[in-house]
Amino acid sequence: MLKIIIWREFLAHIFTLRFLLGLIICTALVSLNTWVLVRSYTHRLGDYRRAVDANASEVRNILTYSQLSNSHSPRAEKKPPLLSILNEGLEGRLGNSVKVSHVLVPVHASRHGSDNPYLVVFPRTDLTFVFQIVISLLAFLISYDVIAGERQSGTLALVMSNAVPRGKLLFGKYLGGMLSLAIPLVFSLLAALLFIIMSPYVVISASDWARIGIFCLISLIYMSVFYTLGMLFSTWAGRATTALILTMFVWALFVLIFPRACAFAVSKLMPIRSESQLSFESYSRLLFSKRGDPSRHPLHELSQKFERELEEFKQKRNFKLLFNGSMSSYSLMGHEYVGSLVGAPNRLPTFHEILKFQEELNIQYADEVDRLRTEFLIRNPIRQAKLTQQISSFSPASVYWYATAVLTETDLESHLRFLDEVRNYRNELIRYLRDQKAFDSEAWYNPKAFKKIDAGDIPLFREHPESLLTILSRISIYVGLLVLLNLVFFLLTCMLFLRSDVS
Repeated sequence: MLKIIIWREFLAHIFTLRFLLGLIICTALVSLNTWVLVRSYTHRLGDYRRAVDANASEVRNILTYSQLSNSHSPRAEKKPPLLSILNEGLEGRLGNSVKVSHVLVPVHASRHGSDNPYLVVFPRTDLTFVFQIVISLLAFLISYDVIAGERQSGTLALVMSNAVPRGKLLFGKYLGGMLSLAIPLVFSLLAALLFIIMSPYVVISASDWARIGIFCLISLIYMSVFYTLGMLFSTWAGRATTALILTMFVWALFVLIFPRACAFAVSKLMPIRSESQLSFESYSRLLFSKRGDPSRHPLHELSQKFERELEEFKQKRNFKLLFNGSMSSYSLMGHEYVGSLVGAPNRLPTFHEILKFQEELNIQYADEVDRLRTEFLIRNPIRQAKLTQQISSFSPASVYWYATAVLTETDLESHLRFLDEVRNYRNELIRYLRDQKAFDSEAWYNPKAFKKIDAGDIPLFREHPESLLTILSRISIYVGLLVLLNLVFFLLTCMLFLRSDVS
């Protein structure tokens, strides 16, 4: 009996005009946008590879160790995730290239490469956005009359006259409806995979295939939320038109209005000040523009402390070191140094000692600035983003977006993880400079001395992808929420259906 109910419900859905239009629209949107996204990914991948090669060449051709902290600073490049085709997430909004130096802890990333600016007129939509809108709407359009429509036509009373258990009938209708909805979802996803596989620059690993399968499963669970909710309205409403009005209102609220309203409300209720107040650039402008009071800048106290400690160290060693604007020009005991030491050679060890103290102090200063900026980010933009995420999780569409963003490594946590890896790389670079005794050697500033040093062992940034197990543990909360919504809506539907009049 259950198979008959499922098959009957399945056939009743797939031969409707709304199902056919939904299949065509979903497949067309997914195919078109996948083609655009694959091309975009190919360009970004090319930009990434060129940036990595240029960075390696830049680092290998340094003339002094000091260039690693200024003109030839190494960069950490973030590889574009392949599955950003499924959900671009924050990949297009946050940076992917970070300048690394022992004198600065990275907290932000810039962007390497660029997309075609003319395509901004035609914004891209990824697969998650298409499924988020089209699949949820199609689920509502199919389910709104699954009970109310048959009740109005008298079909439901005829079916119930055959002594069919109500629970079995409802479950059969659910399985039949989900089976029909799986066709546009799977068909459009297969069309997207065809475009991805056809690209000669795309290599799908075993982990990627596993995540694509999980993406399909999460999409089915998300679609099921709207189908069960549509069944609930169809059971509760007396007429199919009433159920349709309710479903359209709830769809617009959950999918279109609520997620955007959450972001707007949080940004207004928790405004944040500009992070540029904690940047070296803003402090330098105050110092040299003679506009404003530098002493009111958050970095002023740290800067003054740095200058005092360095000056005290010099005075203890009865040494005056004048910095003339570049690491290749110093004044040592009244004698100018350019490339080689002139005069006062007996003071060279003290000179190196001061250089080492200065660079170690720079590291401490950078760590302290990082503490201030990290504290700012946690209390302001990151807190704002996480609060928005928590509030908007009342919408199944938002939960679905967050789950797929984590799965494709395009969420906020993945970006913060990349910055943590960059910080670890900075520590690795500092350890290398210390092991080479670079801070207190002539190779720090003298190209002739550096030529004796092999630059081939300078570490370069290596990104380590997040394991599939870790990703699954992070998405479990979102998948759990979607499953819970399914259970709640289906149980409420059963309770109403068991008590309702079928005539």
